[in-house]
Amino acid sequence: MKHEIFGWSFDHEPKKLEDLFDCIRDADDEVIFATKKTYEHREEGLNFDYKFAIRAENAYEMTGEPEDENMWHLEVMLVPTVDSLLPNKREDTIDGEDCTFIDLIDAGSYVQFGFEAVKVDPDKGYDAVMLPKYDEAASVIDNMNAMRGFYLDRPLNRIGSTGWDILNSLVGDGKDFIAAAFDRMK
Repeated sequence: MKHEIFGWSFDHEPKKLEDLFDCIRDADDEVIFATKKTYEHREEGLNFDYKFAIRAENAYEMTGEPEDENMWHLEVMLVPTVDSLLPNKREDTIDGEDCTFIDLIDAGSYVQFGFEAVKVDPDKGYDAVMLPKYDEAASVIDNMNAMRGFYLDRPLNRIGSTGWDILNSLVGDGKDFIAAAFDRMK
């Protein structure tokens, strides 16, 4: 059977989400999983550790729009670890408390690698539709990691900020990612 997710397709049996990820949030309107494995990025001037996260959010709960009923937004993201963050970024993420990995996701301190809108057929139910999608998402993480330079090179907004700009602002030189994009335009 052919599986497709985030622009990737494969014919082998999907890996099991629970073998590769831990559930770090399980709410009625949002579920987040983080890789058990911590990855490393090492190069001159940019050294950090990171994990991948998979998040599913109930679109209807976010928008209230009738067309979003039974729609879930599924995304995969590269998230630097808390220990890799610049000290001022840790403080900016959460005031007066210890910063956690989930705080980074809530604050948008990540680079999105893939997004897919998934319609859940009410007759089939959430588990029948979303659980296989989670396994498919887990199955492409190694491929996404191998091609992370490609994902990080892509512009993420209309002014051309890239994933590298975001990561540099969080774990590298600390330069604002919007300012970095404007500097390239000069």
